[in-house]
Amino acid sequence: MKTKIANLIIILVILLLPLISMAALVECADPNDCNYTDLLVTANNVFRFILFTIATPLAAVVITIAGVYMVIYSDNDSKRTEAKKMLQTTVIGLILALAAYVIIQAIVLALASDETSSGSIIRDFFNSF
Repeated sequence: MKTKIANLIIILVILLLPLISMAALVECADPNDCNYTDLLVTANNVFRFILFTIATPLAAVVITIAGVYMVIYSDNDSKRTEAKKMLQTTVIGLILALAAYVIIQAIVLALASDETSSGSIIRDFFNSF
């Protein structure tokens, strides 16, 4: 079972490499002209990419697999319990990740005050969702 999971992770990494390279996560084009705003925007881009591009679709796949296991192994109690645990763990993990996203957004908005030009840039960026 562990080798299957390791193989699945390797396949996912190989399939996601082009997606990661095209993600355009770094906001600062010139390394000599980066500022605090670029740091916050880049950190937000990385977190959003991991959460919405990788974790959410992966959670949907795991939820689907758990549902299929529950249907296929409806007569085997131990396998159904394992599928329920897989479903429960995935949903709790996704909820925690989304809660962390909300907390990070609140912290970044608190750090970006309206009094500075960088604060208004960051606030406008995050309010665009």
